[in-house]
Amino acid sequence: MIHTKQTDGMDVTTWALPCNAIGRLGRGEIRRMTFSPDNEHLVIASRIGCWEYSLVTLKPHALWETERGMVSAISFSQDARWIATGNYEGIVKIWDSQTKQCITQIDVSENSGVQTDVIDRLTFSPDGHHIAASSVKGNAVYAWQRNTDTPIAHFTMEGRQAISSILGYPLVFSPDGSLLAYKSAYEEISVLHIPTGEIIAVLSNEYPYHFDCYQLVFSPCGGYLAACSKKSIHVWDVDTGTIEMPAAVYATIQVIPCYTADGTLRVAGRYPNEVVIWDAAKQEKIDTFACQGRYRTAACFSSDSKRFAVVNENGDIYVWTEASPSTVVPLTGHLRSVYSVTFCQEGRSLMSGTRDCSENLFWDVAQRRINRKFPISLPNDALPKASALSPNAELLAASPSIGPRKDPKLGPIKIWDLASGNEVIELIEHKRQVYTLAFSPTTEYLISACGEKVIVWDTQRWEKCHSLVGHIDTVRAVVAFHPDGSRVVTGALDGYAFVWDVKRGEKLLSVPVAKHLGPALYKGSSQDIKRVLTQQEPARRGIRAIAFSPCGTLIAGGMQIADGMPGEIRVWDATTSETRMVILLPPSCQKPYALAFSPCGRYLASGSWWVIGQAKVSIRLWEVVTGENVATFWGHPTDIQDLAFSPDGTLLASGGFDGTILLWDVKPFIGS
Repeated sequence: MIHTKQTDGMDVTTWALPCNAIGRLGRGEIRRMTFSPDNEHLVIASRIGCWEYSLVTLKPHALWETERGMVSAISFSQDARWIATGNYEGIVKIWDSQTKQCITQIDVSENSGVQTDVIDRLTFSPDGHHIAASSVKGNAVYAWQRNTDTPIAHFTMEGRQAISSILGYPLVFSPDGSLLAYKSAYEEISVLHIPTGEIIAVLSNEYPYHFDCYQLVFSPCGGYLAACSKKSIHVWDVDTGTIEMPAAVYATIQVIPCYTADGTLRVAGRYPNEVVIWDAAKQEKIDTFACQGRYRTAACFSSDSKRFAVVNENGDIYVWTEASPSTVVPLTGHLRSVYSVTFCQEGRSLMSGTRDCSENLFWDVAQRRINRKFPISLPNDALPKASALSPNAELLAASPSIGPRKDPKLGPIKIWDLASGNEVIELIEHKRQVYTLAFSPTTEYLISACGEKVIVWDTQRWEKCHSLVGHIDTVRAVVAFHPDGSRVVTGALDGYAFVWDVKRGEKLLSVPVAKHLGPALYKGSSQDIKRVLTQQEPARRGIRAIAFSPCGTLIAGGMQIADGMPGEIRVWDATTSETRMVILLPPSCQKPYALAFSPCGRYLASGSWWVIGQAKVSIRLWEVVTGENVATFWGHPTDIQDLAFSPDGTLLASGGFDGTILLWDVKPFIGS
């Protein structure tokens, strides 16, 4: 599907919408981007497809490759005729850059002899006749106009499993197209002679510090190769394999190199809240511009080095231009993965949050635009793992870990007042990382869960009320309050669910999940029901999602099932813990890790995680009494993280790992 518009006032929230969706908030999390050779456009590879922006207006005018989405790599040919895209399933496509029609497709995982997954980088040879692709499992080079079935070269990496996938697997052709340089091992770069298939050089680090290559670039003469790691840049003489320029180390988060037409090496250094453009040889600053955020997710120079684009952690794109330095206006619209969606009580606003809660957005649902942003200020090395918005939209809770990912230290639970933006208090009790936070419907209580330990907090005095003791495995984002706030249900990966009295901290019920049940309780295909009933021992079940019905009489749980058995949604009586129904799910929605009851309580929405072979992930509406699947929506290309009905029950919002929120019109299926 291709969507283009050239007029002002365009509503991109309706471009390429799936059936039954009325709007899309966000344009997809950005993986890669590239400038067009004429510097008129910036093309974005996002998780929902490819966006092309005009650099004059900073507005999008094309969206394509939305049938599958999950675009992970993108590259222009030097003559601007072709655009290559790669996705998370090892598929490379070549597109006509004007019509956005797919010219050919290459299944790298199918025909390269290498088991490939995510395509990380793509690059055309200067004449456009060859395309090279890299991934975690290996590289392949194709003469794509003649043969897409068999690569002319493919090679795995020495110690590939030791190379950090966060930094990626760069590769680049020399200006004459005869050489291909690529990261071949940790702290090692190989140079391949394309005509003969021989490795003519192996370039390695000669300095007493780690050098894990992130990006490669040849000099215009082809005699030198520059490579950058997170904080340093090396330049080799390709013919001799020796260091040409002493390694330059920058006190920065990451550096990106490029050569100008006259052979000058430039470096963009990405710092917290700013980017500095350097002359690498002279070690002089060329320009500095503001770029808000603690880290960046994508960056690139234009082919002539006169433009530089960088994306911050919240999806804002900053484009620097040599002709007008220091005047950089961010291009907004892209989001990071959406982990939570919550309608405000009046129904006109929707709040969305990311996993690390670095930016919380309040949306005008009717206008489909951001009304307010609430970024929270955390140390540069903080990595929040859980967040929660109070039902009255007055408080935000978050729990960060502090320090490096490999050895994080527990941070306290922090509470912010949204009206003032001020931090209210820090709650210190847990000894390990908190993964679950939830406010009660009245905002009277806050629940926090760390591993199997669950704590109830009084939000008036900000004191610990109780510890809810009973789980033996992790309670991860599986907490739901009764509508009146008096009870809370917690579920864990150990397969146990408990209902608690919030005020007294007493366990009221244990909810059964493992035992076999009578045939009449199962809803699904006859084959799946037979498989479940004839299994000698019940499959191990973990609870990954849980919800109370609006009237408080039912509890629904989304189950993680072991042993290859069909996925399940279980419905229990909230008073007796009796199992009312077990919905055995079809293959396309085996992981129902997002659940939401409609306000009337008659319907249950479930959202799935992605499984191999799916182009889109399903959201299903179930009639609670019968277990009938009354509607299925296909829109997100990957995991659905959260679901929420509007208070009047006419809209369903789905937040996805793809970095978008889809608004679904459910009136035709469940009434007004």
